[in-house]
Amino acid sequence: MTEREKFKEAARDRFEDAKVLFEGNRIDASFYIIGYSLECITKFIILYIYGYKQIEQHKKIKKHIDEPDDFITELNIVEKKSRNIRKMQLNNLLIKKTKILLKKFNDLDWKVEIRYNKDFKREKYINEKSSIFSDIEFLIKKLNFL
Repeated sequence: MTEREKFKEAARDRFEDAKVLFEGNRIDASFYIIGYSLECITKFIILYIYGYKQIEQHKKIKKHIDEPDDFITELNIVEKKSRNIRKMQLNNLLIKKTKILLKKFNDLDWKVEIRYNKDFKREKYINEKSSIFSDIEFLIKKLNFL
């Protein structure tokens, strides 16, 4: 299994983990894990569009995300490189939806530090949970076609 495929699998698994954590009232952990799922989705999309199977082939992608803005910037570049006309419509849909989610996570202050600090916008996450979960579930289903 390529690293790219592992990101797809990890996105799906972390999404399921986040749902269970949320249902168990483990809001902090759910928020962190759902962000990790989005990180994996983003890395998969970037590698897929570039045609890379391993992360080392793309020097800008870090193993761990620091800021959602980093991936938004990279997705803007990737969006311009999506050349295959048959794939372009699906790619652009995935990129657009992922960028919207990354911006939402930016607004929610999803950062590595939340692992150590419970000072995040918990109520906003709870209020946004339904749309976040349905958007990530939509992306994961679309990745299965790639």
